[in-house]
Amino acid sequence: MKVLILVLAYAFLGAEASSSRHQWKQFKSNFGVRYENLAEERHRYQIFQDNLRKIEEHNARYQLGLETYYMGWIKVKVTMKVLILVLAYAFLGAEASSSRHQWKQFKSNFGVRYENLAEERHRYQIFQDNLRKIEEHNARYQLGLETYYMGVNQFSDMTQREFGQMLRGKGVAALNRTPAARPARRLHKQGRDDFDWEDKGAVLDVGDQGDCQAGWAFSATGALEGLSIIKMGFGYQLSAQQLVDCAVPEGGSCADGDIETAFKYVIANGLTRQADYPYTGVKGKCNATKESFVTAKTIVKGINTEDDLERAMFSHGPVSAYIDGEPLHQYQGGVFQSKACSMNETRLTHGVLVVGYGFDDSIDMVFWNVKNSWGENWGEQGYVKILKNTNMCGIGKKALFPNL
Repeated sequence: MKVLILVLAYAFLGAEASSSRHQWKQFKSNFGVRYENLAEERHRYQIFQDNLRKIEEHNARYQLGLETYYMGWIKVKVTMKVLILVLAYAFLGAEASSSRHQWKQFKSNFGVRYENLAEERHRYQIFQDNLRKIEEHNARYQLGLETYYMGVNQFSDMTQREFGQMLRGKGVAALNRTPAARPARRLHKQGRDDFDWEDKGAVLDVGDQGDCQAGWAFSATGALEGLSIIKMGFGYQLSAQQLVDCAVPEGGSCADGDIETAFKYVIANGLTRQADYPYTGVKGKCNATKESFVTAKTIVKGINTEDDLERAMFSHGPVSAYIDGEPLHQYQGGVFQSKACSMNETRLTHGVLVVGYGFDDSIDMVFWNVKNSWGENWGEQGYVKILKNTNMCGIGKKALFPNL
């Protein structure tokens, strides 16, 4: 219902310009106003528009009994817009109750605990801010102004800046949480211009890196898993924890690894199954005592365009890549595109696995199908569709894969 109100409000934005121009003409006619030149009239028209907005917002509060007087020089022409604002303000009371309910659900779903009441209050305020952003974005999505939608996930009590710092391993304090129950497995339907290794059985379950900045390790294991299935006809989930513990030098952290280093480690030492070396989400002491399931021979680099990426993925298998992951903070579904997503190599720090590409007929867009490592409760059951052929988020600039 709140999204509907926002949709109605956005729908009136187009009419607002026409309405304000009409009232401007009436204002000049009623009061016999003349200006020296066009520049002066434009300046005064901008002021008039600002004052009109203030009048409408104030009068909406007046209708709710929140003000004791009303404003305006003409009332009849803004009746419908005031009604929309009245409805929006009427939801403010319900919003607090709704956000508290969603806050309880969020904490329950993700097992979130805070050290003290002050920290919880701080996180709740951030959660409310994110909730408003989600609702406003999704209102635009409903109007066809966005190609993807947002939703609450395990990162919804973090600011986008904190989220970016976490991805880059800048020491943001860990927020204690446990994964929610996994949703039903997502099915990818092939259609026009589709190719997907997930549909061919070469992609295993989505991992959850937790507070450990180990996207690089899950990207590497995903590429190795895919290649082993393609080459041998079967495979197992491989140990991201072994890479975190053993490919990163002693004294390092989860964030100190990278995909190339992971592949080099596997070339030299091999890699065991996740069942034999399970994921803990913290950097520990290397304990690679189990038999290796897979080894690699070489690393193929130099993939720095989307054409290169498509050829490599089509002919070889799932490909590891770096992207700017920060703008994916609240992504839930649809084809992601955003001016905020950088192609600057300094921002390409989050490792993912490119497993295919597809075409969305509803919006006439091609996209990369990308497996992430933030659990199956994030995005489309752990995946994100990233707009193809625009190098969105730098997806084609830093990709690589191993040879077995």
